Amino acid sequence: MSAPLEMDEVMDQFRTEDAEEFKQLQAELEMAAKNCRILQFKLRKSEKKNENMELEKGTLEDKLLQLTRDTCRVKDLEEELLVAKEVSVRLHAELEKSEEARTTTEKLNMALKQHLDSLKECLDEKVLETSGSSNDDYNSWQLAVNLYESLFREYVLMEEVNWLSNSGRQTSDTSQQLSEISDLLNSYQQKISLLHQEITFLKQELSDRDKDLSVLRVQYKILKRSRSAESHSVESLNQNSNNGRGKQRGMNGINGENGDDHRSRRGVSVDSASNIQKQLESAEDEIRLLKNKMLRLEDELNNSLLEKESLLLKVEESAKSSKEDITEDIQMFITKIESLGTLLKVNQTDEKIIVDLQQLLRTTRWNKQNPDDTSNSLSNAIKMSQHSTEILQQATEFLSTLQSKQDTLEKIRYRLSNIHYDANDTCQLIEELEQTKQEFDTKQQLCQELQITIEQLQTNIENMTKQLDINTTEYEEKLNLKQQETNEQKTKTTEVIQEKTIEINELMQDRERLQTINVKLSHDASDMKKQLDQMKQSILTFEKKLDIKQQRVNELSIKIIEKEDIIETKVKECQKHRLELRELESKYYNLGKELEIQITTMTKEIEKLNIEKEMLKFDL
Repeated sequence: MSAPLEMDEVMDQFRTEDAEEFKQLQAELEMAAKNCRILQFKLRKSEKKNENMELEKGTLEDKLLQLTRDTCRVKDLEEELLVAKEVSVRLHAELEKSEEARTTTEKLNMALKQHLDSLKECLDEKVLETSGSSNDDYNSWQLAVNLYESLFREYVLMEEVNWLSNSGRQTSDTSQQLSEISDLLNSYQQKISLLHQEITFLKQELSDRDKDLSVLRVQYKILKRSRSAESHSVESLNQNSNNGRGKQRGMNGINGENGDDHRSRRGVSVDSASNIQKQLESAEDEIRLLKNKMLRLEDELNNSLLEKESLLLKVEESAKSSKEDITEDIQMFITKIESLGTLLKVNQTDEKIIVDLQQLLRTTRWNKQNPDDTSNSLSNAIKMSQHSTEILQQATEFLSTLQSKQDTLEKIRYRLSNIHYDANDTCQLIEELEQTKQEFDTKQQLCQELQITIEQLQTNIENMTKQLDINTTEYEEKLNLKQQETNEQKTKTTEVIQEKTIEINELMQDRERLQTINVKLSHDASDMKKQLDQMKQSILTFEKKLDIKQQRVNELSIKIIEKEDIIETKVKECQKHRLELRELESKYYNLGKELEIQITTMTKEIEKLNIEKEMLKFDL
């Protein structure tokens, strides 16, 4: 009777221990399930953060590209500023030359006035001396004098008209160049303001990214700790499951002899053990999936870094090619400007030729002032008329050559304007291709404003061309009319004598008008000088601002390089952690094999114990 009681006590102890172990296993399983859920939630968060970081990485790469392009633009702007300075210096030189020409023309006008006064006095004296002579001689001599005066007035009018046309063209050219320089300065100021905004925005984003990296570091440490805790919990669960299996087998051997009362309890314990095994297997599968996901994410990070390096190389190549294209365009502009300078020198030589002709005319006038006889005066008048016709022909030839040269200059300017517009269009296209993602709306507005300004410039150019055509036609008509008038004066000398007095009054009025025009031109020249001084000051301030902004850009580039170095160190740390994880996996695999060997040995020992128990039972 004592033996079955002892067996019952042993069975009760096994059952209580079984129930306690079962409860512990359930609690551990619940904890493992909670940990798995927490890990899944953290993984989802980390995946989302990785996606956000990739997007931010793409945006930052685009911004880095924009910064490199902005540096290239700043260099281009500096080169354009140098060109603008050279143009301003040339404009100053041209203004000084125009002022010198104006002073020389004023001196010539004064000398001509004095010469006319002296001629009039001489003529009056000769008229008084020859009053007693015959009327025929007086009439012939007076006709010669009138012819000489008419030719001289025509020549003076031609010179004044030429000087006015040249001065008007020079002032129009200088005004156009100044307007172009002001437009360039305004565009540069707008571009620099945009660069300011982009730099501030990039600084803010870099600070935000530093904060995100610090948060990710903390989360990475937490994930490491949770992994280590989970590995320990999995090992403890495996040990408990192995112990539970051994005890269940022992309980199955003992319960086989107790009868049908304990079969239901054994079925429940077997089902619970099988459920626990399934849950453990599912937990291990989830852990493996989590590890695979972490490896994939690390591979994606490495791939993104490689893509970043390749993009930077491509950007450098594109920047070099764009620089080469811009240098070629600048060389083309310089050659064209030099050709324009040569043409201006040719025009100056033509002006010198005209001055030589004026001196020749003066010498001929002085030589022809003192006629001795009336016959000599008539012959001299005829010679003067022939000589004046020759001079008029030469002047017309010179005018035709000057007009042809002016036409060539206008063509060259038109080509330069077309090239300038083409260069602006290409720059706009490049900027649109660079900033299509974020600044598309702002660029559209700028393009619209530029189109409006271009249309205005085109309309102004068309109006100027029309005005020039009208002035040339009027000038040609005046020349034709004057030639007709000279022919009529030769045939009708008697009628011209009465009209000369009226022409003298008109000439006096024209002189007064010319004086007023000269005063206005002097005022305009002073205003132009003031504007040029202001432009110089603004250019100097602009250069200082550019230097400051270049320093800021260099500082930002240094910071970016430092942050790239930090990222590289972090990547190396991730690689080290990856190696550590692989070592832990190998250790875990070896421990699993050792545990399987121990489990097999334990099962064999349990079988031996069961056999011994059965033998003892059989003996009992």
